[in-house]
Amino acid sequence: QKSSESQELSGRSSDVPLTTFMVGNLPYKATKEDIIDALDFMGFEGSYNFCHIPSDHKPRSKATNLGYAFVGFVTEEVAAAFVVKFGDFKLRRLSSAKRSTLKAAHLQLGGLKTAGLQGLS
Repeated sequence: QKSSESQELSGRSSDVPLTTFMVGNLPYKATKEDIIDALDFMGFEGSYNFCHIPSDHKPRSKATNLGYAFVGFVTEEVAAAFVVKFGDFKLRRLSSAKRSTLKAAHLQLGGLKTAGLQGLS
């Protein structure tokens, strides 16, 4: 049974476990390590199976992220706890007033092993 908060966040009902989220409104200088450090600090160490933060590698400037990341969790229960703790979260290490937003990812990876996702983890 899905939590009502998870269903509300995704705006859908499905038999696919809701375990993968897009974290938006990130500071452009945030790195994958910043996201992982925040996840670990908030008690999610070992409970996510990947974290991917797309980057802009244009030559005009240093590589920056595109303002969002994808995080996948091993169970729907852990993902629901993530929604509660990480919505409206601010990365303290970075001097930015931005607060995160969360959306269910279009592609739900539902606790998959990271074997096929080496470039994303």
